[in-house]
Amino acid sequence: MKRIDEMMLDNGYHNKLHVLDVLQSVHALLLTDRLATLIPPEMKVATLLAACIHDLEHRGVSNDFLVKTCDDWAKEAGDDGANEVHHAKVGLELLHGAECDVLKRCNPKTKHRIAETVEALVLNTDMKRHKENFEALKALAVDGPLVATSTANDFKLITVLRGLLKIADLGHSWTSTSVHLRWVDCLEEELFAMGDLEKTRGLPISPMCNRQAPELKKSQVGFFDHVLLPLFKEFCIIIPEAAAVERQALVNRGVWEADDLLAQRAQDYSWYSAAIPVIVLGVAFLSFRLIQSRKLGH
Repeated sequence: MKRIDEMMLDNGYHNKLHVLDVLQSVHALLLTDRLATLIPPEMKVATLLAACIHDLEHRGVSNDFLVKTCDDWAKEAGDDGANEVHHAKVGLELLHGAECDVLKRCNPKTKHRIAETVEALVLNTDMKRHKENFEALKALAVDGPLVATSTANDFKLITVLRGLLKIADLGHSWTSTSVHLRWVDCLEEELFAMGDLEKTRGLPISPMCNRQAPELKKSQVGFFDHVLLPLFKEFCIIIPEAAAVERQALVNRGVWEADDLLAQRAQDYSWYSAAIPVIVLGVAFLSFRLIQSRKLGH
């Protein structure tokens, strides 16, 4: 962990604290009774290691930014996510290196299996794979909670672990509201920093990255409704012991919805306040005309 700490950059969001947060979330989920019983030890190790390296050397910019700027990471990644490919590559190099070879006591077969799982899990954190992850979990959830039978094969377990790491990667959304709000502030600042880079390079500013037109916080209810909550719901059908994830996410969504309502009311009040002088003048004018007409009538 010391080496990983040294390799993480001081970004607003994708930093060493985020890595620790994801690792802690993975650990907590793996301790739930069903997962603690059904997931083999080597797969637990692989998931914890994937959490450790999943954002290794992240530079605080998106895959799209790396592609737009013809970055070396994007050239090496091909069709896969540039960030995720790099994280997996340097992470596995670190895990296999003499300095941090935590798997040196494993037999070659187990070591290969763990490394393969780590790579698959890290690559799977790419948001472009969200739909694929969601559909896989949804298909698995049709059978209800995961049980210890012969059908609980590697494919099913990997599907669950992919969902688990993704949910942990989005862990701020189901932590306490005060902590969640702080993480959103951190993410917004990182996005603004990327927007600043795009501006200095003469590139179009990416969505939610413009300091002059903040959008991230306005989009939170939609993000919860269309991305987070559907994913959490399917995962919690498969692993009912993780139901607290969905419950707290609903609480945090409610905070953003209330914030949106307050903002709308403030906007309505602002419009009404601006309209009051016009209304007063209109009423005064009509009253004046009415008085004049009565005078003329006499």
